[in-house]
Amino acid sequence: MRVIPGRQRPILSLLVVALFVASCGGHKEATPGALPPQPPLQKSSSAVSTFAQTLSERHLTDAGETSPDQQIHLLISLAHRNQADLDKLIHDQATPGSPSYLRFLTPAQFDQQFGALSSTRDTIKQGLQQAGFQVDVDRFGASVVEADAPAAKVEALFKTQLHDVHEKTGRIAHMPTSMPITPDFLQQNVVSIVGLDTTTIAWPIPSSNSIAQVVCGPDGCPTPTPRPTPTGSISPPPVPTPTPYPGCSGQAISPPAGYTDDTTYGPAGYAPYTYAYDYDMPVQHGCSGSAQYPIGILGEADVSDGDLAAFYSNMNVQRTGTLSRVGTGGTPSAAFEATLDVETVSALAPATNVYLYLTPSLSPDNFTSAMNTVVQQNVVAVLSISFAFCEKQPWPSLYEAASGVDNAAAQASAQGITVAAASGDSGGPSSLSGCSSVMAPAASSYVVGVGGTSPFADNNNQGAPGANAYRPGFQYAWGQPAPSADDPPCAPNFCGTGGGASTHFQTAEQLSACGGSGTTWKCVPDVSFAADIYHRGAMVFNGQLQAGAAGTSFATPIFAAIQAEIDQRQNARKGNVVGRLYSLWRQYGYGPYAAGHPAIFQDIISGNSGYAANGGYDAASGIGSLDGFELSSVE
Repeated sequence: MRVIPGRQRPILSLLVVALFVASCGGHKEATPGALPPQPPLQKSSSAVSTFAQTLSERHLTDAGETSPDQQIHLLISLAHRNQADLDKLIHDQATPGSPSYLRFLTPAQFDQQFGALSSTRDTIKQGLQQAGFQVDVDRFGASVVEADAPAAKVEALFKTQLHDVHEKTGRIAHMPTSMPITPDFLQQNVVSIVGLDTTTIAWPIPSSNSIAQVVCGPDGCPTPTPRPTPTGSISPPPVPTPTPYPGCSGQAISPPAGYTDDTTYGPAGYAPYTYAYDYDMPVQHGCSGSAQYPIGILGEADVSDGDLAAFYSNMNVQRTGTLSRVGTGGTPSAAFEATLDVETVSALAPATNVYLYLTPSLSPDNFTSAMNTVVQQNVVAVLSISFAFCEKQPWPSLYEAASGVDNAAAQASAQGITVAAASGDSGGPSSLSGCSSVMAPAASSYVVGVGGTSPFADNNNQGAPGANAYRPGFQYAWGQPAPSADDPPCAPNFCGTGGGASTHFQTAEQLSACGGSGTTWKCVPDVSFAADIYHRGAMVFNGQLQAGAAGTSFATPIFAAIQAEIDQRQNARKGNVVGRLYSLWRQYGYGPYAAGHPAIFQDIISGNSGYAANGGYDAASGIGSLDGFELSSVE
């Protein structure tokens, strides 16, 4: 369930503050029950800035008026019909015992039940055609209208002027110089319109030496202080003899040659085996993935087949799944992030097919287009997104591009696609990212927001009493000053898992963790995995084996691999699992809920969503406090 800002909106929300590479922050499952009533539509209170201020804040250079003949492409997301029924269906699809449990729709069935009426699409199409636009109402189904026109006609329709702008990367984009005015025929049944602003909303990783979990602005990324070498006796972890899960007969991930350390930071980072073992992933019990439940990754750069082959060889990964590219990437400097995502999911779910959905840039129109491509193809069971942007944008928006992505995520949920997105690495809200809200798409109630923790083990590599000796002793929210000299606080000003309450998207869950008793605002994150910069995973990039990246852009593909393996074990897609992760894991005996398995997940009760000494939302046990950093409910 989400809030769509006021229908009678004189101002069109099209510009977006920089979307940051997210590489960092959960709550307990909801008690099944009736959904709350749809709240009244509201308008955002986003601050208004001038064109000049926006250029300065976003490190853009004005290059003058856009050529009148330049073609402008718009994507118009339409409100779903029967929204309350759609939310109830998504709730029932995840509720055992419901007639709709795990009964997911095809794109055609979704259009028939919930797509915008043909009369609505016709009205919009006619209005756009009269204004001189070419219109497509079919490519993305009944929920999206695409329109193309020369810049002069776009400016006339929206009563603004478009200027070209230079980004620091050298890319040329365009954006309005004044607040666009929505024409009357777009005042009803429209969730968002993107395409007037094509500036990049994510800063790519500048080089292979950058820390991918850092919120990297246009001026680059800071460098962390290396973690001290622990002292004491460290023994290599045993290679366990896994107990197969019913229905799974694949191979467990084994340690690479010469592997001697499970949880302590090494010069090449942790092997995939570390995370498979520490989190007791289903792959360690034969659920190595299935071609029936592929994982999708949204990215803006391709990956090197040579790097992948070298990574699998170095990490002793027996990869049998395939990699397919969809679309074309346009940002080579983003290859580091794409490589991290693909290597992580393909190693932790080695038999799963992976689809890399490439987009020319992470502008609002390209991001929305990529999401709708995933939905219409309806191939993947899980979609992993390692990017994040403010759910509520400043000038000149009164409603946000995030709503268009949320619209696509709702359809994905009804079709059985589990969408997961990084919650961000700068705290939430964080002055570092320039964001006064939590991050989208993680804030959407149709998206699993994946946050981060700092795992900890003592000098003898021993866990907490009762835990497996080679698994993390305990975990705290990433950003919390560490309790030991062996695990120092985060480097200043660029760590801290994103988290907090949405002010834009609501959820069916009755949560009090992030905004007062009985609130229905979405609380993020929903689940967390290792994200601390001192717990980076190994990767091969540009032919070099190196310590790769941590943060929530690393935690998110870890979750995606687990979810695909859970799908394999149940032999069914899961769709929207927000608020029901832990009941799902209990139901199918994953991890701490399987007989004889250690309690490897902990409720994160220490730490906050700030970054080094900058405050944030505190983590605490129980749904009455912010438990947005938990790895698992303890029940």
